[in-house]
Amino acid sequence: MRILYISYWSLNEPLTSSAVFPYLKILDEYDSIEHITFVTIERGNENFLDVEMNFKKVEHHPLRPRFLSSFLFSKIDEFTRIPNILTKMAREMSADLILAKASFAGSLAYMVNRRTGVPFIVESFEPHSDYMVECGEWKKRGFLDLYAKYYERKQLDHAKLIITVTNNYKNYLIETKEVPENKISVIPSITDIEEFSFDQKDRDRIRDEFDLGEHITGIYVGKFGGLYYNAEAYDIFKTAYDHFDGKMKFFILSPEPADVIYYEMSKRGIERSSVHAFIASHDDVPNYLSASDFAFSTVKPAFSKQFQCPIKNGEYWANGLPILMTYGIADDYKIIEQGEGGALYDLSKGDLQIALKKIENILQTPDHRDKIKELACKYKSLDIAKNVYQDLFLNT
Repeated sequence: MRILYISYWSLNEPLTSSAVFPYLKILDEYDSIEHITFVTIERGNENFLDVEMNFKKVEHHPLRPRFLSSFLFSKIDEFTRIPNILTKMAREMSADLILAKASFAGSLAYMVNRRTGVPFIVESFEPHSDYMVECGEWKKRGFLDLYAKYYERKQLDHAKLIITVTNNYKNYLIETKEVPENKISVIPSITDIEEFSFDQKDRDRIRDEFDLGEHITGIYVGKFGGLYYNAEAYDIFKTAYDHFDGKMKFFILSPEPADVIYYEMSKRGIERSSVHAFIASHDDVPNYLSASDFAFSTVKPAFSKQFQCPIKNGEYWANGLPILMTYGIADDYKIIEQGEGGALYDLSKGDLQIALKKIENILQTPDHRDKIKELACKYKSLDIAKNVYQDLFLNT
């Protein structure tokens, strides 16, 4: 089998390392798969770090839209010229299957499918249009919303298989969109558990390097704004800082400019010496997780966010970190409600202090990191993807 794998993200964007490479790693091991042409859409974002690939069967092809200085013309180019290039690739490589990562890549896969007849599968399919409208980035029933919804529907109608990231969304699609149950599978945002496991040596080394002493240390990995809180996130950090009597330390691993992060933290009375903000490579993130005590997940709450599955949650849990998380996100909030994977808050209810107290109690529980890692093994491991892939590729 020869696969054309389409990612809408650039090669050096952290999402590619965390949300694409684990899947490529699994596919690379199947004897039934002869070759994978891996396509990324490159936009030259200088805030991200370069990464390396080490796969036997994967050949990388970067595609760069034209007119990058113009959002409108660049998007037109992405969905006119680039599908033509992908169609030519699919024909020249004699592709047997197209795998698309998320719905934007799925739109491209659908276009190639219509021109070539090559079947396609969309992984990590989510209602991205609803996300963007609910978080205020897009206008409801505006051009972007209608355009994205149109192609999301086309994917549901024509894909060989839709793979969602939550059971919530799978059930929703079956009940409301009339998608056959046998056409939908679920793979949550998986994590390489061993790669992200806690390491005492790394903890000692990093805590010594940053002079953390015995201070409780919280970590946030990812962006601000868009689907995530922006100003509210810094307010959450401040509440946590005060909860631990101003003796708390922070790792903020984000593409957000460090001077902006330091400014927002200091504006809220958090001492500069308590904050360490920088962007870290995907390979280095586990080191800082090991050095931390709990983690922040700050997805903006909305109806559709029950269908979202933040990748960072699996990485946090794999390292044994309890998560201070927005209520109602993914399948994860139900897991947290049932155990010690963290604590939930709803800013509209003013219950953040209660959630922080629960985090404090978890940190005092012996072997809590081992217990939390078990959640990652059960709900976020590569084995979940392997089980879905087995029927697709093992005996092909």
